[in-house]
Amino acid sequence: MKLKNGKLSLAKIRRQDPIASSPHLPAEILFRILILQPLVTQWTYPNACREMMNVLLRCCRVSKAWCEVAGEILYRCIPLTQAKSLRLLLRTVFSERFDGICPARALHFSPHFSTPRPDEMQLREFAELAGTIVVRCPKLIYLTGDHSSLRFTSTRLPPKYPSLTGLRVSGQDLQLLAPLLVQLSNLEFFEMHQSHGDGDALGHSFSPPTFKLSNISISQTELSPSL
Repeated sequence: MKLKNGKLSLAKIRRQDPIASSPHLPAEILFRILILQPLVTQWTYPNACREMMNVLLRCCRVSKAWCEVAGEILYRCIPLTQAKSLRLLLRTVFSERFDGICPARALHFSPHFSTPRPDEMQLREFAELAGTIVVRCPKLIYLTGDHSSLRFTSTRLPPKYPSLTGLRVSGQDLQLLAPLLVQLSNLEFFEMHQSHGDGDALGHSFSPPTFKLSNISISQTELSPSL
């Protein structure tokens, strides 16, 4: 350990660090170390989410074993705001490593555009990409979609989601969400804000959902009498 320019240098320690010289830690120990990163960064840095992702991304480049452990944590909760990010995630999901299945446990879609008033084509593209990603995430536990960012069709039904217990949407056309709702057998929490839906159209196109909610929140939402 050396003092250089008034700062403590850890270069010597790092060369002797067995973790740095040999990344062969047991997977269980590595997982426990990395899973603490979200807790530490949450209270230490203002840009906690980005800092946490950078740490995990660096771990993914250490070795294949580290990549498997860090990747599992990295994909636990994915915030998505740009259409470009959605396309990149889909490209990764369809790579040889994942073979079309995304291990994400929580997805947060909140579209941000370069223009204050995006056109209909931009909104539709984001929503369709989001729907494609959700279809590829059978292990989802929690899903949120802001500004009508989710779009499913009867020709591309999502799989069953036995683990998905929480769903929150805003600005959502519920008819575009209906193909997903019928696949949620264990949904417990459902929040709708500034959304709308036509119950007659939904009833003719889709079977009613079978979940039994323990908590539902509806605000500033226009629903037809049959819903």
